[in-house]
Amino acid sequence: MKATHLVLLAIALSLFILCLVVMLSMTLAFFTSISVVLLPLVLIITGVVFFVRQRFINKRINRPFTVDLINPVNIYQSNTNTNISIKQQQQQHSAAGGGGERVLWCSIKAIQDQYPSIKCVVYTGDNVTDQQIYQKIKSQFDIDLNRENLEFVRLSKRQYIQTLHHLLENHPEHRDNVKFILVGSTRDQADRDRVDALRSLAAELKVADHMQLEVGVSASMLNQLLNEASVGIHTMWAEHFGIGVVELMAAGVITVAHNSGGPKEDIIEHRTTGFLATTKEEYAEYIHEILANKEKFIEMQKAARDSTDRFSEENYYIQFIDKIQQLLPDNQKKKD
Repeated sequence: MKATHLVLLAIALSLFILCLVVMLSMTLAFFTSISVVLLPLVLIITGVVFFVRQRFINKRINRPFTVDLINPVNIYQSNTNTNISIKQQQQQHSAAGGGGERVLWCSIKAIQDQYPSIKCVVYTGDNVTDQQIYQKIKSQFDIDLNRENLEFVRLSKRQYIQTLHHLLENHPEHRDNVKFILVGSTRDQADRDRVDALRSLAAELKVADHMQLEVGVSASMLNQLLNEASVGIHTMWAEHFGIGVVELMAAGVITVAHNSGGPKEDIIEHRTTGFLATTKEEYAEYIHEILANKEKFIEMQKAARDSTDRFSEENYYIQFIDKIQQLLPDNQKKKD
């Protein structure tokens, strides 16, 4: 390489290094001047964020709170422990079981596996021991639950007989014209024991002469009872839908249903197509009102019957096709 070339290369390298030094100096000078302003701001903002977190956010985290996950499940959380309260009446303890019950126990099993410190509480209407429930869960669903973190709370029973007793005590004029007919079926000995318990309670409250228990009736017998009935009573708490309520209304029976679940949300419009009640006092007063003013409720009877058309098989067919056709190819549809 020629000497002139070496000189030119040295000059070029020197200029390049000089440019880098100048650019670096300018950059450092710029950021140095900016940092004089930004640094205090950063410190102030950091202090404010820390104060807000300590003063408000941590305070809220450390206190108990309730979160609705899926009705009816609530989480109660605190610093020391957490409880999950499943406010859903468990299905009656029987050998029949059901998909819904399996979901319940599988959900609790999943919670216990993933959150072993959480305590689950199941509200049930069963008149059986905890041990019997655990045995059923194991034998029917093959699920092992941690008993230390699971508690059962018994709910009060549906007050059929107490409603009848309250009605006759407060409105004795109905003693000569009221017959309370309880219709249902039994699945096992536990159910038969419940029927015997109802008979015993009716005798204890001195209303046995006004009550009739019909177990395992035929469809024709059920239709006959519906045709003769003046009032239909539904007392199940938080029933998902309530097809029995629809059947009562379709048969022209003025219905008093529990003020919860499907009857409240989907079926009955209070004092328009029926009544909604919670306590035995409310049930008794609505029954008295209906029996004392039957002609007054002819329009309600008609409105209730008409309202059940939306639950007919024909309407279901139409609405089902309307929804499902959006998922199916048009070329597979039957030609008109």
